Amino acid sequence: SSTTPFAPPASLRTWPPPTPPLSAPFSTVTVPSTRGNQVIVIRGSNFGPSGADVVITFGYPDTFASYLCQVDPTNSNDARLVCTVGAGVGAGHRLRIVVGGQHALSVDFLSYPPPSFASLAVQLVGSSSSLAASVVGTTSAGWQDVLLLSGTNFGPLSQDVVVTYGPAPYSTMYRCMVVLSGPCTADNHTAVCCYTAYGSGAGHAFRIIVGQQSAVSSSVFSYPAPSLRSASPVYPDGTSVGNSTTGSTTAGGVDLIAVETVNLGPEVRVVDVRYGGGLVPCVVVVEMGASVPGYVHCYTGSGVGYNMSLLMTVDRQPSPSQQLVYNYPSPQLLAGSLRVVGQQCVGALQCLAASLDSQGLSNVRLRTTVGGVDVVEFDGVNLGPQSGAVQVTYGSCPSPCSIATFQPRYVCAVNTRASVASNHTRIQCYLTSGVGSGMRLLVTAGGQSVLSSDVLSYPDPIILNGTTRLSAAQAAAPYPPYNPTLFAASGVLASNTRGGDVIDIRGLNFGPVLSDVAMWYGPASNPRKYRCDVIPVAGTLSNHTFVRCRLPAGTGSNMRLLVDLRNGSSSSSWDLVSYPAPSITPNSLQMVCKSGQTPAAGTCGVPGRVVDGTSTLGGELMLFYGQYFGNLSSDVVVTYARPFSYTALAASVESTSQTSLAVRTMAGRGRQLVFTVVVSGQGVTGSDAFNYPMNGTLNASTSPVMALFGSSLSLATAGVSKRLYVQARDRGVTSSSGLTWTVTVAGTDAMATTTVDDNLDGSYTINVLATISGSYVVKVLQQGSLQDVVGSPFLLTVQPNPQIRLNFSRAVGVQRALLRTGERFFFEVQARDIFGNVVPGAPDLFYADARTAGYNQTAEVALSGTRALAYMNLTVSAAYAISVYYNGTASLENTYPLFVSPNISNALASMLLTPNSTNSWAGLTVYFRFLTRDAFGNCVQDLVTRPAMSVSGTRILGQNSITMVNDGNCSFSVICAVTRAGTYSISVGLGTTDVPMGFSPLSLFVDAGPSYPGACRATGDALQFTYAGTNATFALAVFDMYNNPILRPGVSCMTYLESWAGGTVTRLAQWNCSFVSGGYQCMYYMEKAGTYYLSVVVEGQVITGSPFSVQVVASSASAGACTALQTSLFNLDQTLAQGKLQALPSKVMGSCLKREMQFLVFIKDAFGNIILSPVGLNVSQSVRFLKTGVSFSQSYMGYGAFRVSTTGLVNAVQIDPVELSVWLNGAHVSGSPFTIAVGQTCNNVDPLQSFVISSTSTLTAGALFNVLVQAIDVEGLPMVTGGLSSSAQLVSSSGVTATLAGQDLKDGTYIVPFNVTCSGSYRFSLFLQSGTIPGSPFNLSVTPAAMSAGQSLVVGTGLSVATAGRPSTFRVYTRDQFSNARTQGLGPADGVLLGSLLGPGTISVILDNPNDGGYTAVYSPTLSGAYQLSLQLMQQTGSHLQGSPFQVAVWPNEPNVVNSRLTGTGLSRAVAGSAATFTVEFRDSFGNAAPVPPANVSLVRNGNVTVDVQTSSVQDNIVRVSYVLTRSGAYAITPYYRSIAIGVFQATVVPGSVAPTYTRLIFGRRTVSIDDTLTATILASDAYSNDCVSGGGVLALVLVGGVNVSTTIQDWANGTYTATAQPRVIGTYAATLTVGGVVTPSSASQSVSVVAGAVSGDCTTFTSSSSASSVAAGDNMFFAISSRDRLCNPTGASLGLLAITLSPPQPGVSNLTVSSDGTYTLGVTVRVTAAGTYKLSVMLSNAHLPGSPRTITVRPGGMSVNGTTVRGSGLSDVTAGVAASFQVRAADAFGNTIGSDPVLGLPNIAGSLTLTAGGVSIPSGVSDYVDGSF
Repeated sequence: SSTTPFAPPASLRTWPPPTPPLSAPFSTVTVPSTRGNQVIVIRGSNFGPSGADVVITFGYPDTFASYLCQVDPTNSNDARLVCTVGAGVGAGHRLRIVVGGQHALSVDFLSYPPPSFASLAVQLVGSSSSLAASVVGTTSAGWQDVLLLSGTNFGPLSQDVVVTYGPAPYSTMYRCMVVLSGPCTADNHTAVCCYTAYGSGAGHAFRIIVGQQSAVSSSVFSYPAPSLRSASPVYPDGTSVGNSTTGSTTAGGVDLIAVETVNLGPEVRVVDVRYGGGLVPCVVVVEMGASVPGYVHCYTGSGVGYNMSLLMTVDRQPSPSQQLVYNYPSPQLLAGSLRVVGQQCVGALQCLAASLDSQGLSNVRLRTTVGGVDVVEFDGVNLGPQSGAVQVTYGSCPSPCSIATFQPRYVCAVNTRASVASNHTRIQCYLTSGVGSGMRLLVTAGGQSVLSSDVLSYPDPIILNGTTRLSAAQAAAPYPPYNPTLFAASGVLASNTRGGDVIDIRGLNFGPVLSDVAMWYGPASNPRKYRCDVIPVAGTLSNHTFVRCRLPAGTGSNMRLLVDLRNGSSSSSWDLVSYPAPSITPNSLQMVCKSGQTPAAGTCGVPGRVVDGTSTLGGELMLFYGQYFGNLSSDVVVTYARPFSYTALAASVESTSQTSLAVRTMAGRGRQLVFTVVVSGQGVTGSDAFNYPMNGTLNASTSPVMALFGSSLSLATAGVSKRLYVQARDRGVTSSSGLTWTVTVAGTDAMATTTVDDNLDGSYTINVLATISGSYVVKVLQQGSLQDVVGSPFLLTVQPNPQIRLNFSRAVGVQRALLRTGERFFFEVQARDIFGNVVPGAPDLFYADARTAGYNQTAEVALSGTRALAYMNLTVSAAYAISVYYNGTASLENTYPLFVSPNISNALASMLLTPNSTNSWAGLTVYFRFLTRDAFGNCVQDLVTRPAMSVSGTRILGQNSITMVNDGNCSFSVICAVTRAGTYSISVGLGTTDVPMGFSPLSLFVDAGPSYPGACRATGDALQFTYAGTNATFALAVFDMYNNPILRPGVSCMTYLESWAGGTVTRLAQWNCSFVSGGYQCMYYMEKAGTYYLSVVVEGQVITGSPFSVQVVASSASAGACTALQTSLFNLDQTLAQGKLQALPSKVMGSCLKREMQFLVFIKDAFGNIILSPVGLNVSQSVRFLKTGVSFSQSYMGYGAFRVSTTGLVNAVQIDPVELSVWLNGAHVSGSPFTIAVGQTCNNVDPLQSFVISSTSTLTAGALFNVLVQAIDVEGLPMVTGGLSSSAQLVSSSGVTATLAGQDLKDGTYIVPFNVTCSGSYRFSLFLQSGTIPGSPFNLSVTPAAMSAGQSLVVGTGLSVATAGRPSTFRVYTRDQFSNARTQGLGPADGVLLGSLLGPGTISVILDNPNDGGYTAVYSPTLSGAYQLSLQLMQQTGSHLQGSPFQVAVWPNEPNVVNSRLTGTGLSRAVAGSAATFTVEFRDSFGNAAPVPPANVSLVRNGNVTVDVQTSSVQDNIVRVSYVLTRSGAYAITPYYRSIAIGVFQATVVPGSVAPTYTRLIFGRRTVSIDDTLTATILASDAYSNDCVSGGGVLALVLVGGVNVSTTIQDWANGTYTATAQPRVIGTYAATLTVGGVVTPSSASQSVSVVAGAVSGDCTTFTSSSSASSVAAGDNMFFAISSRDRLCNPTGASLGLLAITLSPPQPGVSNLTVSSDGTYTLGVTVRVTAAGTYKLSVMLSNAHLPGSPRTITVRPGGMSVNGTTVRGSGLSDVTAGVAASFQVRAADAFGNTIGSDPVLGLPNIAGSLTLTAGGVSIPSGVSDYVDGSF
């Protein structure tokens, strides 16, 4: 055994020792093992002769008999015992030896060794594993796993073992229940088995406790890790369904999920659930842990993402990953919520979308392509808690748009500041530099994306007019400074046509990347003809506003620049690019030699001044030289003609270079023909001449087209017939009439009409009539040759008619979305002629006028190119009415609204409305107010660059002590609510303080504000105690409420000294504090000692810490103030404690014979204050009689009283009166010397000499007070025995009487108790033995008791209703428990009255105590809603006042327009005549929804014009506003609440749907043929005369005549319609145009004429004047050809294409003649002299007319001597008698033989032969040979 010091465990230290403590040393014997079997020896005395009678046990108090030590009697004796210790456990056992009934306890201790664990100490029973240092269980459930623990000294009995386990070093978290029998058997001393408990965690060490000794293992046990099985949402009823792990929101604390878990453990508080890489906690609901075993319920946190592994940690033990995942819902965007911050904003963040389409989607138009300027904001749900976790990209999205087709191009940098982004529902991001339109936003939150339906577009590029110029590197002249005159176009003239010139172009919104920009220019017909190659620019120039490009080779002039961006947006300018005009080098003309020709001057191959051609048929190749011809033959037009000739021939361009041209001549003739070269509209005429040969012939088909009357061949006027003529020449001789011509016109107006008249002199008049201005190609062909005449085709330009029609004319470009003051503004005056053609120019006939209230400006109309532009520079911001006047008097029918907004703010023009320096107090809000104005003095409301501010000087406390706010209406305020006294300098600038305002800096001196009692501090000893009768002074530091020291006089500060008794506060005195040496000094003075309350009051309110409890203590003793009082009162201590005896006057009366005499001496200062602790006073030595021999003794009774007594008085004096003197410090006390008497009987009372020892004039209601009366006998001596009757009578002020019985104290004194519960004034009388005590009746004032919460009353409107921001009050009437109304403030005994207002906000309730027993309570809530008002009296049970807590409804305050919000499409767009709607959400100054009567909302447009509105309530605080404007244009709309502007927004009023009243019908031509298409233009207007800019509407045009004709109407979707019809019946038709079934006034008086169409062979008649089909030779046969159109209507159209032929051909077919009825009728005369059969063909346009060809038989005519011939010998050689014969050949006058053929109908001349000779008839005969001969 070893001996070691013993330190008993804590559980043993409180054991009561069975014997007194021993001072001798003691020792401890420890056996080697808990198995025992250890022999020990005990030494002592009186053990007996043998151990047989000895019993040795050991253990703990009280029995010390836990174990038996088996005595060995053999080796034991009287002084020595030997015993064997058995198995056991524990330490500190004391031995108890019992011998013969007597026992002794050992001093030494016997201990078993403590348990210990093996190094490998734990094994899971039932598993295959052996002992190990670490074991993992199979479940977290209890009573499942059995553990075997190995070690030593575990003891003999398992029930003595306690096993715990848990985190080291304590290892006591769980109890491992020891197995007493069952699944595990073990040697108890070395092993123990136990069941694990229901638990969780890993690394638990074991603690084994055996006999109050313990050991901790190094081996550990771990529960299995938690395993997640499922997760599902929990519904409000507590059920959970499914295994969905997708939440409903990204906000935290909303979604509750239930996670089913294996091995969860018993304690939910040690469970931690996270996801998202362990970053997002799921807050476990501890309260639900026990209700649903195996489940953990947790609220998801704020976050975004999907497929996030749920990770559960139970007692620091994590679950395996990727078992379950959690998904936040995908983000969703609110359609129509996309907006630009700062663009049309009505509040800090409440801005409007640029526009909303019909589906309510936003189409935001940005202000610039520069990044970081525009910030967009949009709303949605599930956007996550942090904007930084969200990525926003934007770009194009081809149709069909989806995330898969989305093409991101830009990143929108998300703003992560909490002040500008609302978590989960709003994102704000900064746009980067870029270009594009219709771009979608892709919002990605936690890997989940959503595509916006709203789109945003960068603005279209703008080329600033007047800024284009040659680059400095290229310009010959010095580079001019950049000082463009906006809206005044400039031109750039290239140095050559080969290209290479570099130009600089300035503008806006060109984008950040040069590759996005394409610069073009070209003529109007091809605006993108040339591309100006963009080149990079080194330096600081930004390509957002600057582009440099290189011109390519080209030609032309006055070509407008056009910029295209990658996204397709483009813009053109009025700046022009021109190439140099061409020039022709003199003496450079030459003709290319043909094969076989020899070069020679003037013919070919040699340049010269004159070149002779070789053929009038053309085709000769000509060369000439010059400059700037360009490189495209298609751009070059070459003609040649005699100088100043109206006729020109066209040369075909074969090839071109920059310096030479090759052209080929056409068929023609002429001399001295010079060439004109036109290159892209720029022309030059050379001096070299070309000659056709002289001997050429020119047939009709090559006749030149020439103009009559000297007018230009290429120019005509709309509505005026253009006359041309064709003259056919052949060898210089005018050809005969009768040629036919085909004239075709192609161009702008396909219905241009043409006629051809034969002038019968070889010339033909061609009339061309077109009503629509534009370019036409006129082609003239001679029918026979089917070839163009010389000069045909030619270009005919039809210019507008000079007659201006007012109601067709327009002003274009007046209505603009944004025009600022000082910007040169122009619009085009578009004059139109009577046919609706735009008439260019005419500036001398127009002027414009802009009018607004008190201001107007007139602008002349100047010609810019072909455009008439009115230029204005309006410097006053206002709404204008623009009128355009024509010819000085007549105004256009439309007046155009124009709103001119202020220009950007100008720092020097801004105006300060307040002084630029001011003095203020700390905390007092002072304002510097200024107007931001542009350079022209207009207030600038919506700033591009906002004012900036910086402050220097004394350090600012608080972030917003000096702030700048936008007051609206172009006013800004610098609000100074500085709480730190000092001097400040405030710099104000525009955009930055580096650009100071003209009034900057502002000066502010801030002095300490008004005194604030709560901040003032009093210091000094006098605030705790002082001596009576001395001036107590202390210092008062005065501060304002911001702790600025007030170092100036003038602060009202006082001190009040008060006493508090019960519920009564008595103000004793008051003093003013004085200002001394920069501070304040206060004082008070009191002569009466006691506890007082010192109130330090600053400006009527107590300071912090006030009232101060001050103790006024007595000063030094003064004999004259000390009193001596004789009394027989036995219980002096209680009476002295009440202080009543001390207040009585001196009175020493004497004593009866043989009776001790005693009296009290009270030590007081000069003011009568009791000195409670008199030191060094011996009163008895100062008390003496005049007679000597009497001694006195004293004792100090406390409370300032000495008791003086003598027992020798009776024996020392006679009965005669004796004088008694009492001194203090050599002076008599008050009343000394006293004359005292020595009485003999001392029994008979004398009430009239009796007196009151303790009384009071005031009493607290309900308080018990005893009136003490000292009885005096008839000898004037105090009675010392009782036996008398005593009473009192109490009478109230109202006369109520009560009798009170007294109590006999048996010592000569009597008590009458008082307990009055009703406050008021009373009188009471005291009676002793029916005698009245002197002084009766006494006055008694009963004051209310302490405040009672249950009896006090609370009244006032503030108990039920209040208004946000306004003080609300109520009154507390304090009552005591007896319902007495209190008239004083609360004292210390009453407690503290506290008020609180709980609801949407926590509001303090200020309780003002005017010291009249009541409280005025004030509170000022700022958030509306339901509140609970609690009024509590603290330090009292049931502390709520009556009715508390009260339910208070706090209503919103008046609306504050600054916090109101405008939403709706009506803020940006309206349709003329239709109601536009928006809503106003009203909130008060504190953000509460503020109800507003709809009638309080009004509307003003353009600053001063009231707009009629319809208002209605959507909710109490949301008003729907509808307004109607009838004139289209841009308006500044200002909604008002009462007379306060809510905001200003820009609304564009677009024209309404087409209406009949002002819609105009314009016919291009009023006379058309049936072959033509009738065309009319309809200019649509709405019901308010606004020109429509979109399509739609139901329009119908009907021509009413003999037959009604319907039309087809084409809607061009721009307010213009084209109506077409093809009438088939000639006649006059009335036009009826209807819109929606209503006839338009403009069509009421309009009509059109339909005439016959072109001649048609189908209906043209070919008739003969007779029915005979034969005719005699030489006779006329007449035929009539009547022209008809294709519908067989008689037509006056020319039959110029008619061909009449006779075959076989014969001369003599007559020409056409015009009949007298005005229709073209052809009279055809056929007169043929040769008999025979013929065919007459009449063809129209190469087609036979009906009846053609016609067969005509021509028979011989009558015999004519001129035609008949005679021949034969019988005419000259006759023999008489012999028949002589001759032949007669009969013929008509034309030589046609006349036969006797009956078919021919010829006459028989057989009897017509007569022969005479000498008058004698000679017989003859005739034979007819029937062949025409006889």
